[in-house]
Amino acid sequence: MRSTTSWAPFLLFLLQIENFDAFPGFKMLVKAIMSEGDQVPVYLIFESTHTGFPFLGISATGKKVRFSLMMMLRIADGKIIEKRSHVECE
Repeated sequence: MRSTTSWAPFLLFLLQIENFDAFPGFKMLVKAIMSEGDQVPVYLIFESTHTGFPFLGISATGKKVRFSLMMMLRIADGKIIEKRSHVECE
Protein backbone atom coordinates (compact mmCIF):
# COMPACT_ATOMS: atom_id res chain seq x y z
CA MET A 1 0.00 0.00 0.00
CA ARG A 2 1.31 3.46 -0.89
CA SER A 3 1.40 6.30 1.59
CA THR A 4 -0.90 9.25 0.96
CA THR A 5 1.83 11.59 2.22
CA SER A 6 2.70 14.38 -0.20
CA TRP A 7 6.27 14.06 -1.45
CA ALA A 8 6.28 17.55 -2.98
CA PRO A 9 8.69 18.77 -0.25
CA PHE A 10 11.32 16.39 -1.64
CA LEU A 11 11.10 18.11 -5.01
CA LEU A 12 11.68 21.42 -3.25
CA PHE A 13 14.58 19.79 -1.41
CA LEU A 14 16.26 18.80 -4.66
CA LEU A 15 15.96 22.30 -6.04
CA GLN A 16 17.60 23.89 -2.98
CA ILE A 17 21.11 22.55 -2.40
CA GLU A 18 21.36 24.16 1.06
CA ASN A 19 18.88 21.53 2.29
CA PHE A 20 21.66 18.95 2.11
CA ASP A 21 22.87 20.40 5.44
CA ALA A 22 19.91 18.62 7.05
CA PHE A 23 21.29 15.28 5.81
CA PRO A 24 25.05 15.16 6.47
CA GLY A 25 26.86 12.26 4.86
CA PHE A 26 24.07 11.71 2.31
CA LYS A 27 24.59 9.36 -0.62
CA MET A 28 23.26 10.13 -4.08
CA LEU A 29 23.82 6.89 -5.97
CA VAL A 30 23.68 7.12 -9.75
CA LYS A 31 22.01 3.89 -10.87
CA ALA A 32 21.73 4.72 -14.59
CA ILE A 33 22.68 7.53 -16.94
CA MET A 34 22.61 7.74 -20.73
CA SER A 35 22.25 10.32 -23.45
CA GLU A 36 20.31 10.76 -26.66
CA GLY A 37 20.92 14.00 -28.51
CA ASP A 38 20.52 16.85 -26.02
CA GLN A 39 18.54 14.67 -23.55
CA VAL A 40 20.20 12.99 -20.55
CA PRO A 41 18.02 10.78 -18.32
CA VAL A 42 19.51 10.04 -14.88
CA TYR A 43 18.17 7.55 -12.31
CA LEU A 44 19.39 8.16 -8.73
CA ILE A 45 18.83 6.84 -5.21
CA PHE A 46 19.13 9.30 -2.29
CA GLU A 47 19.93 7.83 1.14
CA SER A 48 20.65 9.61 4.41
CA THR A 49 19.57 10.21 8.00
CA HIS A 50 18.00 13.49 9.13
CA THR A 51 20.59 14.40 11.77
CA GLY A 52 21.67 17.89 10.69
CA PHE A 53 19.89 21.20 10.42
CA PRO A 54 16.09 21.51 10.38
CA PHE A 55 14.46 20.55 7.09
CA LEU A 56 11.38 22.52 6.04
CA GLY A 57 11.06 23.72 9.65
CA ILE A 58 11.32 20.21 11.13
CA SER A 59 14.13 19.66 13.65
CA ALA A 60 16.44 16.70 13.06
CA THR A 61 14.49 13.48 13.60
CA GLY A 62 17.22 10.85 13.33
CA LYS A 63 15.01 9.03 10.81
CA LYS A 64 16.44 7.42 7.69
CA VAL A 65 15.41 8.84 4.35
CA ARG A 66 15.52 6.96 1.06
CA PHE A 67 13.93 7.83 -2.23
CA SER A 68 14.54 7.26 -5.90
CA LEU A 69 14.68 10.08 -8.37
CA MET A 70 14.39 10.14 -12.13
CA MET A 71 15.66 13.29 -13.79
CA MET A 72 15.52 14.33 -17.42
CA LEU A 73 18.16 16.91 -18.22
CA ARG A 74 18.45 18.91 -21.42
CA ILE A 75 21.93 20.09 -22.33
CA ALA A 76 23.00 22.99 -24.57
CA ASP A 77 26.51 24.39 -24.91
CA GLY A 78 27.73 22.06 -22.16
CA LYS A 79 25.23 23.39 -19.59
CA ILE A 80 22.01 22.04 -18.11
CA ILE A 81 19.28 24.28 -19.48
CA GLU A 82 16.26 22.26 -18.36
CA LYS A 83 15.63 19.79 -15.53
CA ARG A 84 12.53 17.69 -14.92
CA SER A 85 12.25 15.41 -11.90
CA HIS A 86 10.09 12.59 -10.61
CA VAL A 87 10.53 11.32 -7.03
CA GLU A 88 9.43 7.91 -5.75
CA CYS A 89 9.66 7.48 -1.98
CA GLU A 90 10.09 3.99 -0.59
